[in-house]
Amino acid sequence: MEAVTDIVLEQINPQEINGVIEDLACGCLLHDSIEDTETTLDEIKVKFGANAADIVEGVTLLRSEKPKEEQDKENLRFIAEKGHLNPQVFLVKLGDRLHNMRTLMFVKDEKKRRLKADEPLRIYTKLAESMGMWKIKRELEDLSFPYIYPEIYQQVKKDIDDDPRTGPAFMHGLESYLEWIFS
Repeated sequence: MEAVTDIVLEQINPQEINGVIEDLACGCLLHDSIEDTETTLDEIKVKFGANAADIVEGVTLLRSEKPKEEQDKENLRFIAEKGHLNPQVFLVKLGDRLHNMRTLMFVKDEKKRRLKADEPLRIYTKLAESMGMWKIKRELEDLSFPYIYPEIYQQVKKDIDDDPRTGPAFMHGLESYLEWIFS
């Protein structure tokens, strides 16, 4: 959970957010608590406040193990029922998805890895893009690619590895040339 908090807090400037940082940090740390523990939303609201509880509720409701089409409809229904989009919920959700993708290699079942990599590529890269979070978008794409398109990934990796311009001799020569130019 700390990893999600770190990801989210890297994306914002705390000086620009008056008093919201605490709620956002609580939302990050508690985002899995409803699903993974006996903790209730009411308990979170009492102990951490309504805004932190709203963030946790939003992240929890955007979670689904249903088929793609059903999942997308459920997410849209949630957004429509809330009547507004809380950027904090989406920020925590992006942090959660990025953390999941960073640790996906530890999932043993290849089919499960592919399924888990699909949703971030289909949905969360677009969300990150719409929020101007290019670094998260690119990392989600980069982390999803080998699982969704393993053959293409292997070919691209081989092409890059075989390219003499990426080898140490070329890089050393380039470095020497740049040092000569700037000296």
